[in-house]
Amino acid sequence: ARVLDALKRVMTADQDKFVRRQARRAYTVVKALNSEPRKRPGRVFVDLGVMGDKTGHNEPLRKLMRTTAANTLTQQAPSMTHGVTPSTAKLRRMKAFHIDATLTELTVNKSGSSAQIGCKVSMLMATFPKKSMFGFLSGGAMVKTGSSSQDVRSGKKDCVAAVINDLVTRRVIPTLKKRAVAP
Repeated sequence: ARVLDALKRVMTADQDKFVRRQARRAYTVVKALNSEPRKRPGRVFVDLGVMGDKTGHNEPLRKLMRTTAANTLTQQAPSMTHGVTPSTAKLRRMKAFHIDATLTELTVNKSGSSAQIGCKVSMLMATFPKKSMFGFLSGGAMVKTGSSSQDVRSGKKDCVAAVINDLVTRRVIPTLKKRAVAP
């Protein structure tokens, strides 16, 4: 109930349109999960890192990376939970992993009334809690947008979110699923 209340506040009161839209999506997912009959907890615990930004552009992109990774895990792999504490995961004898990402490149090339935004993200996968790294991934994307500051800001967010979503969906989840069933 507290999560739904917090998401409802964000989706109606936050100044950033993108944040409101993401909160609305998360609200829908959480509400649907709360209305389903209780299932056994997931067998895999995923600890999300704080996410980094080597480009030094801004804090909101780090938060966006973490939120996108959490939402993608929730939507694409509900058996992988990140909503429990590490001690609870240990008590439930869950396999545990750590993922973290760093925004390594963010470019904006303006030409007249349009802009092309490029971004690259590096991501690591490790055991948890020891954080022994076993995978290192990287991905990138290009986004075309208008050249206004608002368009560029939205384009940066879209680019970074797309890369995180792609890495988690196509590379992280399948890898963690394989490792979770390994002896």
